[in-house]
Formats: sequence, structure tokens, C-alpha cells
Amino acid sequence: MSRQRRPHDASFKALFRSPLMVQHLVRCFCPDPELDHIDFGTLSPVPNELVTKALGKRHIDSVWQVQTHAGQRMYVLIEFQRTPHPHMALRTCVYSGLLYETLLAHEQIPAQSMWPPVLCIVLYHGDRSWHAPTRLHDRIWRPRRGLLKPAMLQHRHLLLDINRDVPHNIQKLNNLVTMLMRFERSLSPAELPQLLHLLDQTLPDDEGLRDQFAQCIGHMVGDSSSIALMTNDTLTWKELNMSLAQRMVQWEKGFYQQGRQEGREEGRQEGREEGVLMGQAGLLQRQLQRRFGDLSPTTLKRLNQATPEQLDRWGMRVLEAQKLSEVFRAEG
Repeated sequence: MSRQRRPHDASFKALFRSPLMVQHLVRCFCPDPELDHIDFGTLSPVPNELVTKALGKRHIDSVWQVQTHAGQRMYVLIEFQRTPHPHMALRTCVYSGLLYETLLAHEQIPAQSMWPPVLCIVLYHGDRSWHAPTRLHDRIWRPRRGLLKPAMLQHRHLLLDINRDVPHNIQKLNNLVTMLMRFERSLSPAELPQLLHLLDQTLPDDEGLRDQFAQCIGHMVGDSSSIALMTNDTLTWKELNMSLAQRMVQWEKGFYQQGRQEGREEGRQEGREEGVLMGQAGLLQRQLQRRFGDLSPTTLKRLNQATPEQLDRWGMRVLEAQKLSEVFRAEG
């Protein structure tokens, strides 16, 4: 079942107003050798309001201009989606056309010579899988021959599903977008301090960008885990670290009290271990439900009867597994 609108949508988009985030996005997720020649030092934002011939106005989420090392210009158009859109290929095609029309109207590209290419990226961060085509010509009936065949519109956008398109070496990448993906993927509270430390080492010494990351992470963690962090729009990087440290103490204390309540005559220590185990299984259950949907009674029973070692092993696999069966591989 799809969830309601997430409160971190605005902070998520604001994060990608940073040219460094756009650079990391293109470098890691755009498999094109031609993009190796981009001079990312020339990245600059373009006004996202497009004017049509009928004087109507359309807005793109994010548009960037960049040059290659040879001085050739290109544009990067980024759209953010939290729900799958069946006609996204058409929308990005229209946006590309309107971008050219706006550039021509303002004489920012020559009318008679070759125009710069536009790279369209859809950054999707929703719960449901994306099944809509990324190529516009996949929506059009294909003529086998004749004049219609070469006349078909040829357009595609690059889709990045931030919850599912995980690089195989995500844990080794010092990339700000992959770090954001790891926070987005409903991690257990025990993993958050380590992730925050890795992000601290990856982020540049830019107070504004760090604070923007803090606001986005604060919303994401509060939205997807049992730890409720501060989620106001003025959360700073320092406040995020302090808030997480306080919540970690409360989280561990809650498991301790839960263990005491569930403990029997074996005593306080056994009760604490049982409470931690129950909490660990519950966290993993929520992770799996968010990644793969409702769980079968067999899977729920497996979680409830698992050992601490099994839960730890499965919890690590959640980061990279593309299917539920991959989490439980070699478990029988």
C-alpha cells in the first residue's frame, strides 16, 4: 500500500540545488563515456520557468548548464518523483522541447547551428516499483516500414530509483547520492551513527550543504524508523548529531525495559537479551516490508524464530538485495 506524502520532499529537492550533488549524480549513475569529458566546474543552474509560444508557463524541478572540456555546452534536466507516472517519458520530452524553445526565445542558442544536448534524469524515491517506460517510442505503435517509421519520436529519460537501483559496491563509494540512498532505505537505528560518520567524511567543508543534508536526513529518519529525530527546516548538522546521540540512548533504554518485561525466572539479563532480539526482528520486518511489500506468514514466522546471528546477516543483505529471496539465500 502506498504511503501518504512524505514530509521530506521539499528538503530532498532542495538538496539537489547543490552543483556537487548534481555532479555526483551524473558521475555515478549516467553510464555514458561522453560524460567523462564534462567539466563539472562549469555547472550552473538555469531558471526553471519555461515560456511556451502561447505565453503559458511550465516549471521544471531542476535545470543545469554545463560544458565539456572542449567548451561544448549541454543541459541536465532533473525531475523528482515520489509516485510512478505512466507518461513520464512524454513529460520529459515536452520539457526538453520547451527548454529549447525558451533558449531560442532568449537567443541563448543559435537558431541555425547545432543545439546542445539535454540529458533528462528522473530521480524517483517512492515506495512502489516503477514500471512506466523510459522511452517515448515504447508508447507508440511501431510501423514496420514506410514514412511513419523514421518519423517516430525518439526520446528517453534516465530513471534512477533511489530505493532500488543500488550500485553493487555502494558501501565502498564515496558518493553523496549513494550516501543519501543508504539513509533513504529504512536502515535500523543501530546503523545510523556509522552512516552519519561516513557521510561526515564524504561531505565537503560546506556548512550550508551539511545543514541541508541534516534537514533531509532528519525528515527521512523520522519518517522511516522508530527513532523520531528533529524534523524542522532549520535543523543544523551539529543539531542532527546531538539529536541522534540522544535518541540512540533512548532506543537502547527502550530495548532494555522491553527485555525486563518479557524476562521470566531466568533473570534480568536474559529478559534484556530477549527484548533486544524482539526489537531486532521487528526492525528487520519493517525494513523488508518497505522494500518488498507485505510479508507472507512463512516469512514472518522465520523472522520470529531467527537467531541473533541470522537477523544480523539478513539485516546486512537488505542494503543490496533486489528480491526478498536474496535476503534469505542459502538459508533453506
